[in-house]
Amino acid sequence: MPSITPPTSKGANDTLEQLAESRDRGQFGTLVGLEKTLAFNPSGHVLHSIFWQNLSGDGGDRPDGALGDAITEHFGSFEAFAAQLTTATAGVQGSGWGVLAWEPLGRRLIVQQAYDHHGNVGQGSSPCWSSTPGSTPTTCSAATSGPTTSPGFGTS
Repeated sequence: MPSITPPTSKGANDTLEQLAESRDRGQFGTLVGLEKTLAFNPSGHVLHSIFWQNLSGDGGDRPDGALGDAITEHFGSFEAFAAQLTTATAGVQGSGWGVLAWEPLGRRLIVQQAYDHHGNVGQGSSPCWSSTPGSTPTTCSAATSGPTTSPGFGTS
Protein backbone atom coordinates (compact mmCIF):
# COMPACT_ATOMS: atom_id res chain seq x y z
CA MET A 1 0.00 0.00 0.00
CA PRO A 2 1.40 3.47 -0.86
CA SER A 3 2.33 5.51 2.19
CA ILE A 4 2.30 9.19 3.04
CA THR A 5 5.71 10.73 3.77
CA PRO A 6 5.25 14.16 5.44
CA PRO A 7 6.18 14.67 9.13
CA THR A 8 2.65 13.62 10.10
CA SER A 9 3.16 10.37 8.20
CA LYS A 10 3.05 8.02 11.21
CA GLY A 11 -0.49 9.07 12.11
CA ALA A 12 -1.62 9.04 8.48
CA ASN A 13 0.05 5.72 7.64
CA ASP A 14 -1.26 4.07 10.82
CA THR A 15 -4.74 5.24 9.86
CA LEU A 16 -4.37 3.95 6.30
CA GLU A 17 -3.42 0.55 7.73
CA GLN A 18 -6.43 0.59 10.06
CA LEU A 19 -8.71 1.50 7.14
CA ALA A 20 -7.30 -1.41 5.11
CA GLU A 21 -7.89 -3.76 8.04
CA SER A 22 -11.49 -2.50 8.34
CA ARG A 23 -12.05 -3.13 4.61
CA ASP A 24 -10.51 -6.59 4.83
CA ARG A 25 -12.81 -7.51 7.73
CA GLY A 26 -15.82 -5.73 6.25
CA GLN A 27 -16.22 -3.89 9.57
CA PHE A 28 -16.71 -0.16 9.27
CA GLY A 29 -17.86 0.81 12.76
CA THR A 30 -14.83 3.07 13.24
CA LEU A 31 -14.85 4.52 9.71
CA VAL A 32 -15.96 8.05 10.66
CA GLY A 33 -13.19 8.47 13.22
CA LEU A 34 -10.57 6.95 10.94
CA GLU A 35 -11.55 9.18 8.03
CA LYS A 36 -11.36 12.26 10.28
CA THR A 37 -7.94 11.19 11.55
CA LEU A 38 -6.76 10.58 7.99
CA ALA A 39 -7.88 14.07 6.96
CA PHE A 40 -6.29 15.65 10.04
CA ASN A 41 -2.71 14.42 9.57
CA PRO A 42 -1.98 15.28 5.91
CA SER A 43 -3.94 18.54 6.22
CA GLY A 44 -1.83 19.51 9.22
CA HIS A 45 1.29 18.83 7.21
CA VAL A 46 0.10 21.01 4.31
CA LEU A 47 -0.87 23.92 6.57
CA HIS A 48 2.33 23.76 8.63
CA SER A 49 4.47 23.54 5.48
CA ILE A 50 2.85 26.65 4.02
CA PHE A 51 3.02 28.48 7.36
CA TRP A 52 6.75 27.84 7.84
CA GLN A 53 7.57 28.70 4.22
CA ASN A 54 5.62 31.96 4.53
CA LEU A 55 7.59 33.23 7.51
CA SER A 56 10.46 35.42 6.51
CA GLY A 57 13.66 35.63 8.47
CA ASP A 58 13.17 39.22 9.57
CA GLY A 59 9.37 39.55 9.24
CA GLY A 60 7.37 42.37 7.77
CA ASP A 61 7.49 41.30 4.13
CA ARG A 62 4.43 41.66 1.94
CA PRO A 63 3.90 39.56 -1.13
CA ASP A 64 4.64 41.27 -4.40
CA GLY A 65 4.28 40.15 -7.97
CA ALA A 66 1.31 38.01 -8.96
CA LEU A 67 0.30 37.11 -5.38
CA GLY A 68 0.43 40.74 -4.21
CA ASP A 69 -1.57 41.82 -7.26
CA ALA A 70 -4.17 39.06 -6.68
CA ILE A 71 -4.57 40.06 -3.02
CA THR A 72 -5.21 43.67 -4.07
CA GLU A 73 -7.62 42.55 -6.81
CA HIS A 74 -9.68 40.26 -4.57
CA PHE A 75 -9.52 42.13 -1.24
CA GLY A 76 -9.02 45.75 -2.30
CA SER A 77 -5.70 46.13 -0.47
CA PHE A 78 -3.18 44.16 1.52
CA GLU A 79 -4.43 45.88 4.67
CA ALA A 80 -8.02 44.72 4.01
CA PHE A 81 -6.78 41.17 3.39
CA ALA A 82 -4.63 41.22 6.54
CA ALA A 83 -7.56 42.47 8.64
CA GLN A 84 -9.89 39.77 7.29
CA LEU A 85 -7.34 36.96 7.71
CA THR A 86 -6.43 38.11 11.23
CA THR A 87 -10.10 38.29 12.24
CA ALA A 88 -10.91 34.91 10.68
CA THR A 89 -7.92 33.31 12.38
CA ALA A 90 -8.69 34.80 15.78
CA GLY A 91 -12.29 33.60 15.45
CA VAL A 92 -11.40 29.93 15.14
CA GLN A 93 -12.61 28.12 18.24
CA GLY A 94 -9.91 25.95 19.74
CA SER A 95 -7.11 24.83 17.48
CA GLY A 96 -7.22 26.00 13.90
CA TRP A 97 -6.00 28.22 11.10
CA GLY A 98 -6.87 31.15 8.93
CA VAL A 99 -6.19 30.24 5.31
CA LEU A 100 -5.83 32.29 2.14
CA ALA A 101 -6.94 29.90 -0.59
CA TRP A 102 -7.41 29.94 -4.35
CA GLU A 103 -11.02 29.01 -5.11
CA PRO A 104 -11.05 27.61 -8.66
CA LEU A 105 -14.78 27.85 -9.44
CA GLY A 106 -14.93 31.58 -8.72
CA ARG A 107 -11.31 31.96 -9.84
CA ARG A 108 -10.50 34.14 -6.85
CA LEU A 109 -8.65 34.27 -3.57
CA ILE A 110 -10.73 33.70 -0.45
CA VAL A 111 -10.12 33.58 3.29
CA GLN A 112 -11.28 30.46 5.10
CA GLN A 113 -11.18 29.12 8.64
CA ALA A 114 -9.78 25.62 9.08
CA TYR A 115 -10.78 23.93 12.32
CA ASP A 116 -8.36 21.30 13.63
CA HIS A 117 -6.39 21.40 10.35
CA HIS A 118 -9.13 20.20 8.05
CA GLY A 119 -12.67 21.35 8.77
CA ASN A 120 -14.57 24.19 7.10
CA VAL A 121 -12.35 24.39 4.01
CA GLY A 122 -14.05 24.42 0.62
CA GLN A 123 -13.50 21.38 -1.52
CA GLY A 124 -11.22 22.08 -4.44
CA SER A 125 -9.65 25.21 -2.97
CA SER A 126 -5.86 25.34 -2.79
CA PRO A 127 -4.37 26.91 0.34
CA CYS A 128 -1.82 29.63 -0.46
CA TRP A 129 -1.18 31.08 2.99
CA SER A 130 -1.84 29.85 6.50
CA SER A 131 -1.98 31.73 9.76
CA THR A 132 -2.36 30.59 13.36
CA PRO A 133 -3.91 32.59 16.20
CA GLY A 134 -1.36 35.14 17.34
CA SER A 135 0.59 35.18 14.06
CA THR A 136 0.32 38.05 11.65
CA PRO A 137 -0.11 37.95 7.88
CA THR A 138 2.58 40.64 7.50
CA THR A 139 5.32 37.99 7.84
CA CYS A 140 4.89 36.49 4.40
CA SER A 141 7.80 35.62 2.17
CA ALA A 142 6.39 36.23 -1.29
CA ALA A 143 8.92 33.92 -2.90
CA THR A 144 7.45 30.86 -1.20
CA SER A 145 3.76 31.69 -0.85
CA GLY A 146 1.37 29.32 -2.52
CA PRO A 147 1.11 25.86 -3.94
CA THR A 148 2.01 25.06 -7.51
CA THR A 149 -1.71 24.73 -8.32
CA SER A 150 -2.52 28.39 -7.76
CA PRO A 151 -2.70 30.63 -10.82
CA GLY A 152 0.93 31.54 -11.32
CA PHE A 153 1.87 33.06 -7.99
CA GLY A 154 4.24 31.78 -5.38
CA THR A 155 5.16 28.42 -6.83
CA SER A 156 7.88 26.73 -4.83
